[in-house]
Amino acid sequence: MQRFYLLLIALGISLMMYEILYSEEKKGIPLYPPLVRGGLRGVSDYITEAFGPIKPEDYQNGGVRIIKTKAFTEVAAGYNESNPRWSPSARTIAYERSEDSNKEIVIRDIKGEILDTLMLNSKGERKKKGVEDFLFDEMKDVDAGYNANLSWSPDGKGFAFMSNSSQGDYDVYIGGINERLRKIAGHKEKDGQPAWSPAGDKIAFVSGRSGKGDIYIYDIKRNITTQLTFGDKVELYPNWSPDGKRIAFISGDDDNHDICVINDIERPSESLRCLTEWFFDDLAPTWSPDGAMIAFYSNYHPSDEAGIWAIFAIKADGSDFAKGKGLTEKMVAADVIADVEAGPAWSPDSSKIFYVKNAKDEFNPIYAVDLKNKRHYKLDTGTKMNHDVVCSGDGILSFRAQVDQWDHIFIALTNFVLQKYPSP
Repeated sequence: MQRFYLLLIALGISLMMYEILYSEEKKGIPLYPPLVRGGLRGVSDYITEAFGPIKPEDYQNGGVRIIKTKAFTEVAAGYNESNPRWSPSARTIAYERSEDSNKEIVIRDIKGEILDTLMLNSKGERKKKGVEDFLFDEMKDVDAGYNANLSWSPDGKGFAFMSNSSQGDYDVYIGGINERLRKIAGHKEKDGQPAWSPAGDKIAFVSGRSGKGDIYIYDIKRNITTQLTFGDKVELYPNWSPDGKRIAFISGDDDNHDICVINDIERPSESLRCLTEWFFDDLAPTWSPDGAMIAFYSNYHPSDEAGIWAIFAIKADGSDFAKGKGLTEKMVAADVIADVEAGPAWSPDSSKIFYVKNAKDEFNPIYAVDLKNKRHYKLDTGTKMNHDVVCSGDGILSFRAQVDQWDHIFIALTNFVLQKYPSP
């Protein structure tokens, strides 16, 4: 709080705002006042807690710049970390930690404190609170399992993820920090790739119960599962639009997938429209925060060089060309690393896309492309062999980078973040 409020009614309003805006406190995540004490006025406390004091020179303009980068996790040997996922509040990050074929999900607050670890063994037992070792004592005598693809609930209180519980039967689980986990829509066939709806009432996921991959929706309150896609192709990676009315996904087989959208989940077959229809493999559709655009990876390349990926950004309403020269003109970045688990990373104002350049001689640097002027900005993160870049709702980057042959999670503060706060 800035100072002692003179009027009790003002105090009451402030407390109400804390309850609404920072309700994650109930799950063990601390509250953060809206103004800094001991830093530049206007910069959120959680930013300075993560990166240290903000200086006046950090506000200098100059395109898109990295102000500070720091290791978010311990730089240690023996395991790899990948696929960071920001919570809606940008105060929490979930990521995957793996050793051999075993994988768990770790949840930390912005300061790096471990809040929870998600892992189920073959007996369905949950990893205990406070145990930080990757292969902990109670699970060393059984396979630890594979746990991945976390999706946050819109209020940041819960999450969904997939786990095989070491038995090869992948299922989707939901729960909260240090809470009991519940399996949803369980089936003998594999379920995975959950995506929590913006309204918080549904979870889209992929299931093989139809004999191939199809998109399904689980209604949390009613405990009802509904199939959305029925074609003869495989449908994967559902992604909700910001308004919660549409779902983007990929549809295809083998090495050829297209970007498709269901524009009305109440009429999935009638409202289905494919936004790309060509002989290239299109993957990982991600909505711009304003819902107007969809970015995706494609293995199209002007030189027809195999194994080279590009990023495209097209209108979500389907008004752009679906193939040919009209579609190729929508390419915004070439020679990129395709991190298909999360897809291309949008800036909060939908003006830029962050990506990893496929340039091993430069150790795969992170770039930002301005969609308006098509200018590309190389970001000096000070890290090497970068992957899995994602952007928080405040504009903080998280990604994995390699240190001594092991992958670890890093976070980076950009000048883009500070543009939303008043300069000193």
